[in-house]
Amino acid sequence: MKSPLSSFLIKQTLGSSLRFSTKKIIFKYIDSKSPGIIFSLSKNLGSAVERNLFKRRARYFIRNRLNKSVTVFIKPTKKLKKIKKPLNHFKLFNEHLAKKNLKL
Repeated sequence: MKSPLSSFLIKQTLGSSLRFSTKKIIFKYIDSKSPGIIFSLSKNLGSAVERNLFKRRARYFIRNRLNKSVTVFIKPTKKLKKIKKPLNHFKLFNEHLAKKNLKL
C-alpha cells in the first residue's frame, strides 16, 4: 500500500546533493527511517500504461531489492519506450549506494 510522504521529506529529498544518474534516469536520495519514492513522470515520457508500469517496477525494486532505507526521487530523462531494461538502472543505483557505504 502506498503511503504519502510529508512535504518536508519531499523538499529535503529534492534539495539533496546526493545524486546518481544513468544515461536515462536521474536519482536523488536521502537516508531516511522508512523507504519512500517520489516520481516525476510527465505525459511526454509515454502513455499512462507505460508510466504506471515504470512506477510499479520502481516501487518493487526500492521496496524489495534495495538493501537500504532511503527516500528516492526518480526522474527518467528519456521516453519510457527507450528504457529497455529499467531494472538495470536500479541495480546500478544499488551498486552506487554500496560504494558510498550507504548500504546496510
